[in-house]
Parts: sequence; structure tokens; C-alpha cells
Amino acid sequence: MELDNQLRDLVKKISPTATQQKELKDAHIRLRERLMSDDNLKPLLVGTFLQGSYRRHTGIKPEAGDKPDVDVVVVTRLDRHDYTPEQALNTLVPFLYRHSIPNQQPMERRAVVDPRPGSPRMAAHPPAGANPLDA
Repeated sequence: MELDNQLRDLVKKISPTATQQKELKDAHIRLRERLMSDDNLKPLLVGTFLQGSYRRHTGIKPEAGDKPDVDVVVVTRLDRHDYTPEQALNTLVPFLYRHSIPNQQPMERRAVVDPRPGSPRMAAHPPAGANPLDA
């Protein structure tokens, strides 16, 4: 029984608070709604979905000074033969700047994936310190 109580205490200690969970939920819903209703992006977007620790309910409280994040995946109609991974990611940059999102948390620009069977994973890693507006 003591181990159960210790485990419960640990989970409570490291889990995001109810307020943090509500803020994260409100933020990802607002972002996803803005993405899907954006007149410039609407023709390019199929949808969005969540992934990562938030989606799996395994997120932990951020350390002091850090912000929690939610991984939002954006599914587009962009053809991998017409766009490099970097170009595909850059279609989102004007939207992010219009909504001041870069001031909140940088977009992780680590991968673009073609979900069709047999398609390779296409990595996109910008140089450190690169300004996305210069692309």
C-alpha cells in the first residue's frame, strides 16, 4: 500500500497542474482552429492532429523557466515532388509570424514525413540560428 501512495504522490508532483492542462488544451485548440480557418493556408491543409507526450498523457511539469509544449502535426496537400521539406515547413512561417507564435515557442523543424507506404522520411534541419524569414 505504501508503494501505491508513493507512486501517486510522485505522479502528482511531476504531472502538469489542472491549470497548465487547461492552458495547453485551450492553446492547441486555438492554434488548430486558426490554422484550419486561415485563408492563405486553407487550400493547402488537410487537417491537424496531436502527437507526443501531451497526446499520450505522459507529459511532465516543465522545469522552472521552461514552457510546456504540445506537438501539433499539420497535414498538407503539398506534393513531395514539388516542395523540399524546408519549403513545405516554410509555408507555415508567415502564419506563425502573423500570430506571433515564434515569440512563444519555436517551431520544431525536424522532419517532414510522406505517409504513403514505402515513402522515405524526409528530414529538414535548418542551420542553427537561421531566420525562417530568410528562407
